[in-house]
Amino acid sequence: MYPLYMMDMDRPRKILMMVMTSLTLGIGCQQSKTNVSKTEPIEPPKKVYRFDDSKGCYSEGIVNGYVADQTNPLKNHVVMVLSRFQKDEFSSEVLSTLCTGTLIDANTVLTAAHCFPKNTISTQIVASINLFCSSGFNKRLVYSAYNVNIHPQYRHKTTPSSTSPDFDIATVKFDGVLPPPYAPLKLAPVDIRTESTNPASQMIMIGYGRTHTTDDSLPELRYVTKNWDQLMLVKDSVSLIDRLSLVGVNQQDAHGGCSGDSGGPLLIADKNGYKVVGVASYIESASESKLCEQGQIFYSYVPSYWDWIQEQLN
Repeated sequence: MYPLYMMDMDRPRKILMMVMTSLTLGIGCQQSKTNVSKTEPIEPPKKVYRFDDSKGCYSEGIVNGYVADQTNPLKNHVVMVLSRFQKDEFSSEVLSTLCTGTLIDANTVLTAAHCFPKNTISTQIVASINLFCSSGFNKRLVYSAYNVNIHPQYRHKTTPSSTSPDFDIATVKFDGVLPPPYAPLKLAPVDIRTESTNPASQMIMIGYGRTHTTDDSLPELRYVTKNWDQLMLVKDSVSLIDRLSLVGVNQQDAHGGCSGDSGGPLLIADKNGYKVVGVASYIESASESKLCEQGQIFYSYVPSYWDWIQEQLN
């Protein structure tokens, strides 16, 4: 079992650190394709990112540049969550994590607790679909967090529990006002078991994570819809909601969450808009090399934490 931010220690660590320093400081896993000759792998061309110091943004790479759809309403509610932390209490080495969060109030983001290791130094909210100059990203779209509130029963660990809830949920308060059209996604109590019987609704995953397990490109907002028959409510004869406060989604179709999507929402979409039912926590897979293409992703079930989340908004 792998928390979704673990692989981001080097994805791309140098680039994320450069961004965070300069700024004052996918979802949709797709099958990885590698062309192989008889003697050695054929390496694809590397993307080259040019950094504009004055704006604090990147020009697209020279190969396969991609910009997310600016008209997609989902982008109005989702942000990057970047944190810096010390490798350990005895080391001065500083690492970084990339996570996803949902704007649930004017200055509050809902995300995962594991996005903030014990030795976290600082956290910032990035209001952009990517880090590219062409999308309008610049230094002014980075906001400093003044409070990270981790669920009091959460405990830092490398392997999620299979016997009790992990309480992997947190909120972030930040200074400033996000620019239009950003707007909070209002929370409402919802039972995914009831919603899954509604043929007019669908599940949506969204986040800034990798496009496949070994992706090393800059983060970019992506989303994917999932069929209701991919929803997991029972695992090993145990009710995920009742026992673990989780819901799972099968992504063996190579579409779903990956590293960097931690904290991102599992949404239900219908004619009335979007409802947040989950916060991305971890992936379980038999294959580490195909973690995102062949795994099952698990979300902290928001209704199980309803009272605690409401306290953070008061």
